[in-house]
Amino acid sequence: MQEFRDYINDNTHNNSLGDNARWLEFCSHMDVIEDCAEAHMCYLSLCAGESSIGSIYLYAYGALDCIYIQQTAVRNIISIASGQKFDLYETVHKAKEICDWRHRIIHAPKSDNKSSFIVRHLSTPYSIMIHTYDKNEDHNPTVTSLNIRDLIAENNGLIISTIQNQVLNSSPQT
Repeated sequence: MQEFRDYINDNTHNNSLGDNARWLEFCSHMDVIEDCAEAHMCYLSLCAGESSIGSIYLYAYGALDCIYIQQTAVRNIISIASGQKFDLYETVHKAKEICDWRHRIIHAPKSDNKSSFIVRHLSTPYSIMIHTYDKNEDHNPTVTSLNIRDLIAENNGLIISTIQNQVLNSSPQT
């Protein structure tokens, strides 16, 4: 992120964003990405040893929400920098896969006839067990162990590479 901040804070690139409101919005999205990274670091250090169901849900939902917030900020940064709407999930399919886990367990069942939920007694702060039922199948659930630490690491890599590919590597150097 520091390389990106240095790049964008260069006065030439600052001016290319146009008006002050766009610049401030852009900076705000950069801050959000870093704030969520700080939250993930806190998650990784705080939830060791936690075992209550409430703690597991708080940490898991919070970590997954931070992933979603970071991805939204990346989409907005690239849209502002390019001057065009950027569809992160169309461009980076793995980002959509990561975010879909959040949507599956936090939101109500989708119209695709699948219903997912966390299995409380098999979950830990770092790994949650998810049962997914497909109403079109034979009613046997698919069981998935979702390692939140791995999702955070994978999402961080995707954020960095996407910003590098879409902003740093695609902009003219001065």
